[in-house]
Amino acid sequence: MNRKGNRTTTGFIPWEEFQRLMNNIQNEKLKLVAAISTYAGLRISDVLNLKWSQLSGESIVLIEKKTKKTRQIAIHETLRQILDSSKIQKTGYVIKSNGTNKPVSISYVNRKLKDIFDKLDNKIDGLTYPLLHMQQRDQIAVEAENRELRNQIKDHGRNHSR
Repeated sequence: MNRKGNRTTTGFIPWEEFQRLMNNIQNEKLKLVAAISTYAGLRISDVLNLKWSQLSGESIVLIEKKTKKTRQIAIHETLRQILDSSKIQKTGYVIKSNGTNKPVSISYVNRKLKDIFDKLDNKIDGLTYPLLHMQQRDQIAVEAENRELRNQIKDHGRNHSR
């Protein structure tokens, strides 16, 4: 993890490594962060501010923190299975800090991801959250069977309602 003022680099994580990561995450909060960011293509700020009430049926509805645009994102079948099987209390924020109804911090997510990759002997340097958000959505889009869902994932930055 880099200190303030140091240059941070972001690399690529192959799809097989992402699947290995998901299979080895024991921390349910972190598994939800990885799944939501990857299968919905959300930034960390949007994942951490997401509330269960925004997960309505087949879609996620939110106002992006960075762009202030309203988005409705179809929930990928795999993400739906992960959300449904979660043992986390389904009220308030999806990813809560222990004993509170406040979201966990970005630094917490990055620290935990680094710990997991260190345990997996992964050689990726500079591992940070954007690897899940930006690098995986194209692979998810390729694997999506539903053409409309595939297009929503690949073009998630282009089709916003206001």
